[in-house]
Amino acid sequence: MVQLISLELLKAALDIRGQEQDDWLTTLIEQASSAIETHLNRSLALNHYSRTFDIGLDERVHAVTIPNTPISQITKILHNKDEITFTYDLDSRFGTVKTEYGHIFDHGRWIIEYEGGYVLPDNKEGKPPTLPADIQSATLIIAQNAWFARQRDTAIRSESEQGIGSTTWVTPDNGLSVEAMALLVPYRRGGIS
Repeated sequence: MVQLISLELLKAALDIRGQEQDDWLTTLIEQASSAIETHLNRSLALNHYSRTFDIGLDERVHAVTIPNTPISQITKILHNKDEITFTYDLDSRFGTVKTEYGHIFDHGRWIIEYEGGYVLPDNKEGKPPTLPADIQSATLIIAQNAWFARQRDTAIRSESEQGIGSTTWVTPDNGLSVEAMALLVPYRRGGIS
């Protein structure tokens, strides 16, 4: 499974020494990483991907957005199963592919094959990670909340006990805290324009 942060980082944040909790902490990292990829609706790991989209007869499309950014390279573009070449502008950070010289993505089925994503902390090649700090911080927050939830409910924001008492709750979105979701806002994207 994908791990968006290292076990060492989580252990340091929780001030845990020793290896007794390593299996459980690794599970928390994997669960947090999965929750983030689900929230962002895309894989984050550097890999080869394919994006298929259909354009109707009446549509005039000058740009498409492909997920799994940043885009390292486009390896192939197919239109109705035929490989084509044309000049385009690629915004690798946002995954936007724009046609040049007035061309459009004509009606039919399009497939863009590409390499994209980030080098993750757990990569086997020993490459330096390129995953943004915001995504790593969100993963750390989610994993820490899951760790502390063993002892208390992390969704409780305030409690008071004067006489009757009251409790204020925060409703997390798919297990993601408000703080984690705020860090992830810039990384949600994708579509046809």
